[in-house]
Amino acid sequence: RLASPERIPSSIHDWILDLGSSIHIMGISQGRFLLLIGLALAWARCRPRPRDLCMVFALTWLLFFSLVGFLGGRDTAETLTHVRYFLPGMAVLATVGAARWPLIALIGLGWIQIRSPFGPEASTFGVDMGRTEKEAAPWIASHITGGSSVWVGSYMAPGLTQPWAGVVDESLQGFHVYSSETKAVQIPNGAIFLEAAYGEPAAAIKNELRVKELERWSHGEAWLVAWRVEEHGDFGTGAPLP
Repeated sequence: RLASPERIPSSIHDWILDLGSSIHIMGISQGRFLLLIGLALAWARCRPRPRDLCMVFALTWLLFFSLVGFLGGRDTAETLTHVRYFLPGMAVLATVGAARWPLIALIGLGWIQIRSPFGPEASTFGVDMGRTEKEAAPWIASHITGGSSVWVGSYMAPGLTQPWAGVVDESLQGFHVYSSETKAVQIPNGAIFLEAAYGEPAAAIKNELRVKELERWSHGEAWLVAWRVEEHGDFGTGAPLP
């Protein structure tokens, strides 16, 4: 059930590649391997404690997410594992490690200024995405006013309706919202369909549409594309029209 929005790798080879990438992101990048070394030293004490149970939970969590929801499995432009899936397990690992080996937590300060480059998991991605959506907001508003059927993802919609988010000065109304439950047939020909970089369920919908790019915005790691729906059908790739 947890993995239902994603797609399990189609072969053992793909799964091995996914697992390797997960190990790199979770265990090597940004010095996290030092945390794992500390945990290994703590584990060597072999004393069954609640701390050990927490560690088993964390490692199981990480293994589970190495099996599902990976590396372009949803045919998106993003080709890296969603590190956020690892955060609950990593939080437990960090707490367990620091409880026994405080030095592990202190060493992490050496990486505090490093910016993660992993697409939507990048350190400044939220700010970049907000700037991108703010830049696109007037364009979206003008097409809504012009009578176009505009569809935005469920992640993007709140920023367009809540001025405090900094995307719009006044709440924007009149657009449609798509989510993981939305079917491609619900989006009519001629509609404008906005795809954002941060994991919206756009790819599954686009696989049954032919679309034409109208506009594109980007800041840093973030991007937003406006597509016009030209045709419905099972096209398999969501390939844009020339």
